[in-house]
Amino acid sequence: MVGKTPPQILRRCAPQNDKGVMATEEQISRVLISLAEIQSCGLCGTRLRWGDFECPHCGADLDDQLRLWAQRLVDAVNRPSNQ
Repeated sequence: MVGKTPPQILRRCAPQNDKGVMATEEQISRVLISLAEIQSCGLCGTRLRWGDFECPHCGADLDDQLRLWAQRLVDAVNRPSNQ
């Protein structure tokens, strides 16, 4: 079996959720597009970096803002393909 990947390894590597359903290309694209959104602090407008949980400029807590972004992402991923 040189050069071939056994099917059980392919199944483990496939992008699946907890129900064993593979993510569609459209869902993956929606996530990647969402990750590329430029986020900025709601108070001072400073551009945020990935992983910031408080504004590096004014120190504002970003939890509420990040939760709103995450909710939009979940909604986008779960939206039917035809919308």
